[in-house]
Amino acid sequence: MSKGGAGRAPDHARDVGMASAADLIHLGASEQWMRRLVEHEGRPGGAEARWLGSLLSRPVTNHERTVRAIVEECWVSAAGVERMRTFLTAGYVHHSVLGDTDADGFAAGLAWLDGRIGERAYRVEHVVVSGELAAALLSWSGVRSDDGSAVTGSGAYHCRFEGGLISEDWDVFFPAG
Repeated sequence: MSKGGAGRAPDHARDVGMASAADLIHLGASEQWMRRLVEHEGRPGGAEARWLGSLLSRPVTNHERTVRAIVEECWVSAAGVERMRTFLTAGYVHHSVLGDTDADGFAAGLAWLDGRIGERAYRVEHVVVSGELAAALLSWSGVRSDDGSAVTGSGAYHCRFEGGLISEDWDVFFPAG
C-alpha cells in the first residue's frame, strides 16, 4: 500500500484487525478510496482490493473486543469500572507515571478524574494485537467540572493478556485541548 496521500488508509491498517468498512473509515480510509480498491479487483494493482476483501472478512479478535469494551464502556462510570474487573486477572497490575497499582487503585484514579472531568467519553481509534499484547490509540472528550468547558484529548493504552484476561496495562494521556 502506498504511503501518504488524501483518501488512503495508513500503511499500518493491515495490522489493526478491523472487521468492517466503518472501521476502515476510522483509520482514515475514505469511501472513495475503498470504492477504488473494489474497482481494481482482478486488474493489475488489485492486490490492495484483495487485501481489503480479506481484511473485511477477518474476525475481530477477542483481545480487541476486550480493549474496546474496557476503554469505551468501562472507563465512563462507576458501574463500568466494576464491570472492568471481570476482564482482569486476580493479580492485575496497572502501571502509570504515578506508580503501580491494582484494580482498586485504578478505580480510585478514575473516581478522582470524575471529580475534575465529567461526562467523559472514550473512543478507540486503532487497535493492534500481537499475540497476548494489545495497543490502542484513544481519543476522549469531557467537560471540566470547575468551569463547564468542553475538553478533548488523546492517549494510548497497552495491555498484556493471560488466559484471555488482562494481567497488566499501561496508559498515557496527552494534555486536554
